Amino acid sequence: MAIALCTLVACGDDSSSSSTEWTSEWIDSSEDKVDSLSVESDSTEKVSDEKSDKSLDEKKDSTEVGETPFNQKDSVHAELDTAKAREIRELDSLNRAREDSVERENLQNLIPFQADTFSFAGIVEAPLFTGKSVNIANLTYTKDSLKLSLSFDAALDKNGAFSVKNQQLATMPKPYVRVSVFPVYNQVPIVAGMSALFDVSKRDFIALNMFYNLVSARIEFLMENAESPKDFDEAEKMAVAEVWKAFHVDDSSFDTSLVYAFNGKESGAAALALHELVDMWIRYGSDPANGNYQVLRLDSLMDDLSDDGAWDDALSRTAVADMALRIDVADGFAELRKDVASMGSGDVPDFEKYMRNFYQKELGLEPCGEKNAGKIYFVSNENSAFYASDMDDVSVSTERFACKVNGGVEFASDSLMDLSSLEEAGEDGEVVRGAFTGNFFTYDETLGAWRASTAVERDSYFVKLSETSVFVDIQDVYEGLKSNERVIFVLRHAERTDDTSKSGPLTSNGKKQCENVGAKLMKFSEPFRLGASQFVRAQQTVEYIARGRGQAYDVMDTLPELNDDWYVKDKSAKDKAESDAGGGWEATSKYAYTGAYTTGASPAYYNLKERSVELIEDVLLTKYNNSEERFVVLSSHDKLMMPLVTYCTNKQVDLKKYDGGHWINYLAGVAIIIDDKNNRRYVPVKGLSSEYM
Repeated sequence: MAIALCTLVACGDDSSSSSTEWTSEWIDSSEDKVDSLSVESDSTEKVSDEKSDKSLDEKKDSTEVGETPFNQKDSVHAELDTAKAREIRELDSLNRAREDSVERENLQNLIPFQADTFSFAGIVEAPLFTGKSVNIANLTYTKDSLKLSLSFDAALDKNGAFSVKNQQLATMPKPYVRVSVFPVYNQVPIVAGMSALFDVSKRDFIALNMFYNLVSARIEFLMENAESPKDFDEAEKMAVAEVWKAFHVDDSSFDTSLVYAFNGKESGAAALALHELVDMWIRYGSDPANGNYQVLRLDSLMDDLSDDGAWDDALSRTAVADMALRIDVADGFAELRKDVASMGSGDVPDFEKYMRNFYQKELGLEPCGEKNAGKIYFVSNENSAFYASDMDDVSVSTERFACKVNGGVEFASDSLMDLSSLEEAGEDGEVVRGAFTGNFFTYDETLGAWRASTAVERDSYFVKLSETSVFVDIQDVYEGLKSNERVIFVLRHAERTDDTSKSGPLTSNGKKQCENVGAKLMKFSEPFRLGASQFVRAQQTVEYIARGRGQAYDVMDTLPELNDDWYVKDKSAKDKAESDAGGGWEATSKYAYTGAYTTGASPAYYNLKERSVELIEDVLLTKYNNSEERFVVLSSHDKLMMPLVTYCTNKQVDLKKYDGGHWINYLAGVAIIIDDKNNRRYVPVKGLSSEYM
């Protein structure tokens, strides 16, 4: 394409667009005056012989006063010089007259400039910014300033494509065009619109999308406002790299010759992700629940990026990352893909990975994938709604995130969060409680991993915390109860008669013992719920405790599980064990401490741990689970209480009758204390002055 030296009156527009408007702001009027226009041959275009002959013929037909008709062939060149001089004087006169016009204060558009004819096409690639046409501005660049030279519109087809054919553009120094759309969204004007700046001498296809919108804002700043202005090529290279970096995109392997979503390249996938991220910011801002469109958000983002090439607004970046995270955990990226596919512009690229890369890096999450699928992470970005200083910190958010194979994340279940907070390995059989659910986990050396604890393992956690060798006075335990705690007292009955049958009663002293215990339990006004075995002496025990504290006792629970044979598995085997051990106390205590008589073809007793947990969890805690009933008093028998207390204290109390030790006294037992989070502790208690017989 040849470069022509044109003026507005001398050069036409082959596209003949009725909306074309030329301006002359790009000319420095202090240096270029019309009346100093040179007519030397090296600064103007020579007039052709054909035009010269035509001009001479016209002059022959219209001879002005004082002029000699041109009718001699050898006078052609002289007359040409005169015609050219006259033309210049006429233009000068016209210009001087129009300089006084209010509508046109400057007619510098009559000054010659460089131009050429160009054809190019493009596409508006942003679903949010659809419209019927694009505006194309031809810009020139002089004195570190971009100036408007020409402005016209180009129609968009249904796919957002446009084309410009044989359009004359100023080339000072290159044919720069700014393509813009100024649409509305939800009937609200978008003030900034979208623009993209290109040099159409380098490409004949251009794309208007969010990526180039941000890049172009930075280019213009670098060309006009930077301390050391850059030319277009240098500014474009710098701006492209900076915008990618602002969205945590590694563009080192990108082909950035032309970036648009459906170019079949990684750069297109990243550009689409960038658009979706910015779209979130424009629509919803920092509050994802706020659906009101905010006009100035795009303006502020462009200003932020253009100033120094970085997205400095950390709060905004984090808000966008939080929104992207929320959408991903709700499987919303699949809906985004459907929306993009509905545009029908081609195969949808893998944009999701770039959106995930943005929010994961912005929020301080590890990049997810097959290698760390299932691993739990917390958000370390302090500006995030999901922030946590460490895995156990729930002061801001309780949410934790598990990596998925596809690179995304999901909300971690409480159980997964518990496991993630554990050490990689523990001691075999070690039991710990999860920080998030309160669930229990046991390290299994055979598996080389933590697993959910069994009921016995779970209760062993409380037993270990409760282990003690000291019996505490029942009054101290009762009065020391916290406001969020409730208690189940399980006591051996008071002093009995020699009648050991079910109908055998308490002695009068035994009844007095119970009343004295009841009298000590007066601090709280709430009544005690009462329960006992099927034996009369056990039922009388709780009755007289109630009498001692002055409360009703006509209603009580009868629990066969509290009979004295709870731990006995085989009565015949038990009788033999007692005979072999020298008595019932000796056999029972040896069983409780050593596990004797629990093996073989006919074991006399159940496994101590399993049977104790069954009584505590399946019977007592199941029946007495009303948090409004803070106090429960139950009565049982020595051959149940001795093994139960031994278990609850982790065998720390001295009830080893088989080895010359003590036996459990009347009205001694255990307090099962439960708080509002279902933590529990076991405290050995005594109602009399001594816990031993």
